[in-house]
Amino acid sequence: MKKLFVIAGLLFFSYTSFGQLSIEHSFNYSANVTKLNSTTYKYFLMDVPAHQCRIYNLDYSLYKTINLPVPGGEWLYDIRFVSEDLFNEDSKIEVLYTYYKWVAASGTASGYYIYHTKVINEDGTLLLDVPGALYSYVKEVSPDEYSLFLYAYDFSVDPYTIWTSICKLPGVLNTIEESKKSGFSIDGFPNPASSYVNVEYVLPPHMETAYLHLVDASGKEKAVYLVDGFTNFLRLETENFSPGVYFYFIENDGERSEANKLVIQ
Repeated sequence: MKKLFVIAGLLFFSYTSFGQLSIEHSFNYSANVTKLNSTTYKYFLMDVPAHQCRIYNLDYSLYKTINLPVPGGEWLYDIRFVSEDLFNEDSKIEVLYTYYKWVAASGTASGYYIYHTKVINEDGTLLLDVPGALYSYVKEVSPDEYSLFLYAYDFSVDPYTIWTSICKLPGVLNTIEESKKSGFSIDGFPNPASSYVNVEYVLPPHMETAYLHLVDASGKEKAVYLVDGFTNFLRLETENFSPGVYFYFIENDGERSEANKLVIQ
């Protein structure tokens, strides 16, 4: 019996010593990791108030700050593809970033968003300027050749219009965010939402249908929608949901996309 107590004690010590995780570092803003080139990894974050992309070494020391020109009254929406090798072949860091503004309809509480996407290098040189572009993806169009797909919208008209701009890229793809193996992509706008949210998604090539789940902050499912691989867009009416933080994701047969946060006002 004493031997059993000794074994149990050793197991408990092992669990308490090695079974717990601790937070190593916290950033004040939304952060991610990128592979600048074939060998170099860095953290980066988006500082919305300062209009900056700040890049950090793996020991969390500041490596570089890139100022992102954003017009007055507009706000950063996203930063993607922080890379040295993707948009050109020099040694400077390039960043794709998107910003937006809200245009209120005269005499009403409604309105629409205007988005704008640019690519600059670390010294501020403009490499690409695409008004209206909201979503951007890098796709392999032939072996080791990549193009940037930019999906742009005009929400000032009803129904809104959408178009796709494609830019061939001279460099190679190292960035971690595009090395996802799941085959899913999913994003929603406007966010925060008051009456509706447009969810754009891409299913893996082998998947014809899937389910989009909307859950609240406690994890309770609030709605589920059937989606298919023949379309890539779903409009969700949010007026019947209580204000708060929600999460949405796509799932089918054990495969699941990342979960994105949605704020309903």
